[in-house]
Amino acid sequence: MSIRYYHPGLVYEVTTRTVGGAWLFDPVQYPELAPAFHAIIARAQEKYSVAVYAYFAMSNHYHAIYGAPDPDFLADFLCEVHAGMARYANRVLGRYGPVFAGRCDVR
Repeated sequence: MSIRYYHPGLVYEVTTRTVGGAWLFDPVQYPELAPAFHAIIARAQEKYSVAVYAYFAMSNHYHAIYGAPDPDFLADFLCEVHAGMARYANRVLGRYGPVFAGRCDVR
């Protein structure tokens, strides 16, 4: 993944949705997802020195505000977070395959 436009003084809004808008992150049906997502983001934050200002996972998508000292760090961070969230969600849901629909939107 590569970030097309990057300025070190800016913060970036990231949005990505689940495949087909499916409610894969339903907090009532799967309450164990939220603590796992917190851990996945925290571990990646330490590894890539990305500032996590806010994030919110909803039933079929998630939003976040991040800042990073380097565009490659942000791209690697996003890959690790999204892959970790997908692996864990698939394990909990008893499914396989992609969880997120294509690329995320970084603004």
